[in-house]
Amino acid sequence: MSEAGATRGLGQAILEVLLQTLLPGNGTWPSASELGLAHAVRERVGMAEGHEEALLRVLGALPEGFDASSQAEREETLHPLAGSDDFGALLLVAYDAYYVQPGVLLLLEERCGYVTRPPQPDGFELAPFDESVLARARGREPFWREA
Repeated sequence: MSEAGATRGLGQAILEVLLQTLLPGNGTWPSASELGLAHAVRERVGMAEGHEEALLRVLGALPEGFDASSQAEREETLHPLAGSDDFGALLLVAYDAYYVQPGVLLLLEERCGYVTRPPQPDGFELAPFDESVLARARGREPFWREA
């Protein structure tokens, strides 16, 4: 199923409620709804084989009225699904989408000291390259023919 097909089939509102249940935030950490995470999840769900179908199966397993339930009731509803591979795939996609959001990355850096930028070019200093490691290879006869 294509991403567009999945998007039509799953319903934006129920996905938002499900993500809000999984990532409710706490005043310091933003919630899924504050970040508009449903869009990012829909973008990522097709990146790995089977994740789109897993998400649809989890959404299909939710009872009628899930979105009208309280946070505690929704969490209780998800408990039986929590050990399934489909739920694991959903969590993987949701956490992947959450932990690349700029605001979350900034919080990680501020609170944990985790550097959220790539290590180069401002990162680890590399030792100068030791040309002597190539001496043996350079001393060999060529084993290819000139073209």
